Amino acid sequence: MNRLVGLLSEEGEIHILDSPFYHESELESAKERSATYYSSIGSGQMAGHYHHHTWSGLKKFNNNVLYDERAVENRVLRLFGQPVSPFPWIVIRP
Repeated sequence: MNRLVGLLSEEGEIHILDSPFYHESELESAKERSATYYSSIGSGQMAGHYHHHTWSGLKKFNNNVLYDERAVENRVLRLFGQPVSPFPWIVIRP
């Protein structure tokens, strides 16, 4: 990400749309779930290649969350059976 941000023009943006982000307290259980999943499909070695992005890892970048899957309005939509993306929309700018 450091390299990508360094390549951006002043008006450039990086949009992250299809990746989960974890709080530090969730990280170990997320890694365990990934290991279990990859083992269940016969590709246990893949778990070591899956990167678990953290919210704290974004702090060093100029970022803005445009969509938060945990926002109150999205929780309400889920209660009423409406489809809601499980992934945040994050924009990183230089």
